[in-house]
Amino acid sequence: MKKLRRHLFLAAGILAASLYFAQAQSQVIQCQPSGSVPAPCNTDASGTLEVTTVPGASSGVTAAPVAGTIAVTNTFQALLAAPVSPAIRKGCGVQNQGSANMFVYIGASGQSLIKSLIIPPLSTYSCSNLAGQVEQSALQITGTNPDTYVVWSE
Repeated sequence: MKKLRRHLFLAAGILAASLYFAQAQSQVIQCQPSGSVPAPCNTDASGTLEVTTVPGASSGVTAAPVAGTIAVTNTFQALLAAPVSPAIRKGCGVQNQGSANMFVYIGASGQSLIKSLIIPPLSTYSCSNLAGQVEQSALQITGTNPDTYVVWSE
């Protein structure tokens, strides 16, 4: 009886660990501004954003970071187009790599600084909320020329 209990306990433990591991693999890890928890965004020696692919995250789709520059100070420019149905955006983010605030407007038209989200220098905006929902609208960005940013989407 003791052997049977031990084998059942061991099997239950392996199953629980497997379920935990499978659940952990499906989560997308986001980086945070320097000095914050859980972890800052990392860049290599040339300033390129390092992206870590989490196996199993978002059905194996890898987010490719794209660098951009504010073309004209305080003039909104396209950042991400809205996904075309039936596709959906699974996640996205913008990192301000400049020295001044940047502003992200959610939507295709009606942009204004007052209706925009502020991204301070060296900070990141994530397109998902605390409930895990991801913004599906077009995104526009502005700031100070020639400040740079990195955007990624999947």
